[in-house]
Amino acid sequence: LKQTWVSKDIQVIFFSDVEDRNIPTVKVNVENTKEGHCEKTLNILQYFNEINNRKYKWIVLADDDTLLNVAALFRLLRCYNSESRMVLGQRYGFHFNADGTGGFDYPTLGAGAVFPSPVVSTLAFILQCTSKDAPDDMSIGFYLSNSDIPIVHSSSFHQAPSSSYAHDYLHKMPMISFHSFFNGNPLENFEQYLKEEFLKNDEEEEHLAKKEL
Repeated sequence: LKQTWVSKDIQVIFFSDVEDRNIPTVKVNVENTKEGHCEKTLNILQYFNEINNRKYKWIVLADDDTLLNVAALFRLLRCYNSESRMVLGQRYGFHFNADGTGGFDYPTLGAGAVFPSPVVSTLAFILQCTSKDAPDDMSIGFYLSNSDIPIVHSSSFHQAPSSSYAHDYLHKMPMISFHSFFNGNPLENFEQYLKEEFLKNDEEEEHLAKKEL
């Protein structure tokens, strides 16, 4: 990631179940799991709720194999109010009936999801995990739905790697994210689809905080 989108111009925090000063990481007090990561994500949300005090307008949660186009993400965020109650990213649905009722939407965290500071505070208090390895994104979606907080879908976020999409599709719109290093070279994928010069100014510097799971 430090060879792709991570740079000194944006605030990035890496979270892990172990402390590593070389990266560096912030240690979460949750045992690592192979999948789900609900308690780990809850711990991260609570961490930001405790230290934030509205220092960050936006919090981006993403996996450690998520590639991002930071410049394109900043342009998209200019269209939204950081005080609004919504989550921005790739929206999936779960357990909907044929008539569109009965289920709920959730943001795919592999694609990266953007949380305004007020929503981080809400989730830090209301989110509950049925187990430490419960699906974090689906758990978040369930509680967002119960709190009437919508998930705003953007086709620029992608849960899958770039190799999963048609060539013509990849050039129809600005790409913000791809997920998973499987079946491809992440450095080449970043260079081809996501690399863009990010020009920081004083106003933008306060707008975004990047978080890695």
